[in-house]
Amino acid sequence: MTKQHGYSLLELLFSLLLGTIVLSLVIEALLVYQHSYRQLNNNNHLQEQMRFSSHIISSTVETAGYIGCAGLADHFPLVANGSSEVITADNAVQIFSSNSSHLPNFISGKLAPNSQVLVIRQLMPISDVLLSPADNSSDLIVSNTVPLNAGDTIVLSDCRHGELLKIKSVSLGQQQQITTTQALHFAYHAGAQIGALEVIAFYIADTGRIEQGRPIYALYQGIAGQARQELVPDVESMSVQRDRRLVHINLQFPSLLFHIDIPLSEYL
Repeated sequence: MTKQHGYSLLELLFSLLLGTIVLSLVIEALLVYQHSYRQLNNNNHLQEQMRFSSHIISSTVETAGYIGCAGLADHFPLVANGSSEVITADNAVQIFSSNSSHLPNFISGKLAPNSQVLVIRQLMPISDVLLSPADNSSDLIVSNTVPLNAGDTIVLSDCRHGELLKIKSVSLGQQQQITTTQALHFAYHAGAQIGALEVIAFYIADTGRIEQGRPIYALYQGIAGQARQELVPDVESMSVQRDRRLVHINLQFPSLLFHIDIPLSEYL
């Protein structure tokens, strides 16, 4: 008679325990890989967002104070003519604390505490030109490259002088016929540059989202008269410093600090 040998209960239990250990190690390795992959993917996405945001902030800072062919030099005649908004070498780049009472009123949302706000003023880089000479008049004929609106604060300038005006009404066609609230202070030839004064702010504000029980803040870009745009999420605070040549920006994330150095505008 042939004897048949089976596994003892102890051997079965040992095999089951060994299989469980191996399976646990495999699952743990898969979870570590999954976490590493997710973290790497998040870091790549964050770097892509930061490259995009750095480009937006840098291009804005580099054109701060732009008013046409002339810079905001002390000797350049630039007058506020019917406009409460002004642009000077001092306010073209401004830095405020997030709890300042002097922030532009278009900044919305709950701002991050212990953070700073960067405000830039400039003539919109893509703008219009005066189509007919104008002197001591409130009626202007302007190209229609960028439509202007009643209530806009505009900059009209050439290489000799400039002024800030408020638009009373606009008639649109192949060209724009603009009426300002005040007659021109200076005389201008055809070809003088004219466009909206942009006031742009970068700041950290609450997104309204909650993750793991904590509010999520983000870096926003705000432009007067437009809805704010979220640039980068999960930014806790921003600090800004300015010297004679550079603007230094630090963005604090939960696990890292991102630093940007931007050359100051050549127009200041």
